[in-house]
Amino acid sequence: MVSAAKSDFFIHHGGSNCFFEALRFRVASLIMPYCRDGHDNARRAEETGTGDHIGRDGWTEGVLESAIPGLLADDAMRARLKGNAAQMALNPGTDVVAQAILSLIRTRTKCLRRTRIPRPSAIPRHGWRSTASTRSNAWCPT
Repeated sequence: MVSAAKSDFFIHHGGSNCFFEALRFRVASLIMPYCRDGHDNARRAEETGTGDHIGRDGWTEGVLESAIPGLLADDAMRARLKGNAAQMALNPGTDVVAQAILSLIRTRTKCLRRTRIPRPSAIPRHGWRSTASTRSNAWCPT
């Protein structure tokens, strides 16, 4: 976990968890993307002015020696990171998602208790047919 009190910048692979933690704790990112979301987040960091990126295959000590001081000296980036972190703190999306998941689990658990699960001998040899009557409690929306 990144901590603003202990880090001035964060070198990472660009995964969403790393990138969002850096944003949340107002720490500049130096992203060396590896795959998938890393490349997208590297581009986003550069476009939004919240970090920079370098290629994993083309980096040298010289590239790092110029990238790191650039991140540390960028006062405008620090201001953007501070504003982003404040906005993220006002909208705790993780709390909202956690409550939604818990609500879904509670609803689904109640549905499973109400749903009669057939014994294996009651299941026809040809399997379940795809009709409304065989799926009536599949998602139990109530």
